[in-house]
Amino acid sequence: MDSEGVLVVPDERVIRDELQRLVLADLLGPLGGPDEEIANREDPLTATSSAGWRPTT
Repeated sequence: MDSEGVLVVPDERVIRDELQRLVLADLLGPLGGPDEEIANREDPLTATSSAGWRPTT
C-alpha cells in the first residue's frame, strides 16, 4: 500500500518471480525452511485400510 492506503498492482515480473520462487521452494522444499516439520499422518494411498485392501497371508 502507498501512503494514501491504495493497493498498487505489482509489475508482471515481480508476480512471476514470486510465483517461481514459491513453486521452486515447494518442489525442492521444505517450503517452511530447513526447520519445517510435517505432522506424522497416515498416507491414504499407502494405508492398508484404503479401498478395502488387505495383505494376503
